[in-house]
Parts: sequence; structure tokens; C-alpha cells
Amino acid sequence: GGGEEFILVKSADINAAICNAISAGIDWENSIEMVSAAEKLSIAGKADLNTTTKVLVSTLNAYGESAEAAAKYSDIMFTTARLGQTTLSELANSLAQVTGLAANTGVPFETLSAAIAALTVSGLPTSQAITGLKAALQGIVKPTSQAAEMADALGIQFNAAALKTRGFENILKDAYAAAD
Repeated sequence: GGGEEFILVKSADINAAICNAISAGIDWENSIEMVSAAEKLSIAGKADLNTTTKVLVSTLNAYGESAEAAAKYSDIMFTTARLGQTTLSELANSLAQVTGLAANTGVPFETLSAAIAALTVSGLPTSQAITGLKAALQGIVKPTSQAAEMADALGIQFNAAALKTRGFENILKDAYAAAD
């Protein structure tokens, strides 16, 4: 009676999500915990369970995390959607384009998610924000000769080592400050 909204998840959806988690490499024992986190995320983010399971599992896999980290990653995704101007469905459609690169270059998921939230809250569509972040990471890891020359002239480092030691946000701050 208090105007509460109830979202029912069908057992078929749960079974499908468990199968998807297992097929993506999550152990059977951990698949229930993983799908539980995905279910909470789907309810909070008003997205379907299959979508949230896929984006959660693919992100965990990209970062080399186990199902035990699902709740943490789920919270980060929900916060990204809440603080940014994006939805879980939009994140699910394009997040995998950048998570592998971000993980391999040492960019924490929290940093990547904060960047997505910041870009989308300023009006950039989610897919464009993610494409831009991917391009920025690629440009830092393997800059064009022109970008490398400009970075040298500005006294900043654009390479994979700097990305891992200084962090993505600090390299961007350095570039911003150096370019005045």
C-alpha cells in the first residue's frame, strides 16, 4: 500500500543470467553470487537482468576480477549511472569497448567510471564518451609522432609507463596545465 514499486524477476531470467555468467567464465559456485549482484544492479538501474549480467561479467573479466568483486563493480556502475547522464543499458552497450584497454593500461575501473560520468553529465552521449576515452587512452599509450612532439614540447610524457605511474587523471591534468 505505500506506493512502493515492486520489480519481479522471472526465474527464467535468473536461469538465463546464470548460464550467461557460467559461459563467460564464472564458476558455478560463484555464479549465484554474481547474478545476485547483477540482479540488484538491474533493479536499482531499471535494466534487464541479462544486460546487467553481461556488462558486469565482461567488466570483471576485463579487469581480471572474480565474482567476489561483483558487488563492488555493481556499485561503481550504479554510481556512474546516477552521477552521470547515462543508463545501465547505455553503459552495457558500449562499456566493453574501453574496459580491456583501461585495465591493460592500469586505469582503475573507478577512474574510468568517473570519467564516463563526468563526460556524460556535461551532455556527451554515453557511446561518444566511451569512444573518446578509448581514443584518449590509445593516444597516450601509442601517441602519433605529432602528439609525441607536442607532448615533448609541453614537457609531459605520453606513454604507457607514464599512464601506469602517473595515472590517467594526472596525465590529463598535466596536459591541461601545460597547454594553459
